[in-house]
Amino acid sequence: KRAETALASSEERYRTLIELANDAIIVGDVETGLIIDANRKAGELVGLPREKLVGMNQLELHPAAERDRCRDIFEEAIRKGELLVETGCLSHRDGRTLPVEVSLSVIEIGGRRVLMSIMRDISEHLEAERRLRQERERARQYLDVAGVMLLVLETDGRVSLINRKGAQMLGFTEEEIIGRNWFDSFIPERLRESVRSVFARLMAGESAPVEHHENPVLTRDGTERLVGWNNTLIRDEGGGIIAALSSGEDITERALAQEQA
Repeated sequence: KRAETALASSEERYRTLIELANDAIIVGDVETGLIIDANRKAGELVGLPREKLVGMNQLELHPAAERDRCRDIFEEAIRKGELLVETGCLSHRDGRTLPVEVSLSVIEIGGRRVLMSIMRDISEHLEAERRLRQERERARQYLDVAGVMLLVLETDGRVSLINRKGAQMLGFTEEEIIGRNWFDSFIPERLRESVRSVFARLMAGESAPVEHHENPVLTRDGTERLVGWNNTLIRDEGGGIIAALSSGEDITERALAQEQA
């Protein structure tokens, strides 16, 4: 009787734990693939009550196009004993397909080997990533339609962002410029150390950015172009300086015209 009481208490704790879990939990028989247990969250994800889930084959919970892949994943998990799958899909009763992150483990319950699947709905996470990509693409479009060079330099002088116009002015592609040290690559040697020194004091907070200044830059073919700069600092949430943002206009022809005049 004590053994039966202990078993009942253990089963109650087990049921309480899986019912309170925020992730969907499905337990399937390793040999047959049939579902022998599922929690409330699993029922919510697929739109079926637990009573309907028990007895179904695990593959039935996935879109038809995904079943061969899912079968391979289950077999690999059974072979290895555990597996983490970053993206999978579940079919909801209303026809929707839900992206999920799945963690699979082979365990033994009452002398029976079972495959426990813990699934997390990542729909909101993927939607947030999609929106972030859209915002980045939109920001990139704004940068690329600008008629001036837009440049972001990290505190060590590396280029972390340059727009299309800036790359064109220098005669390189954006990919060729990103990551390079601005002073070593694009400032004439005679001015390199003085400009670098001014930038270092700026990044250290020892001086304020000059609203407008001019200096030449080196292009791909070794010629110099005179650029008029407007600068500002980029700070983190604590107010620390993390980068400099500059807009630069090619004023070479204007300067020559003024000199001739």
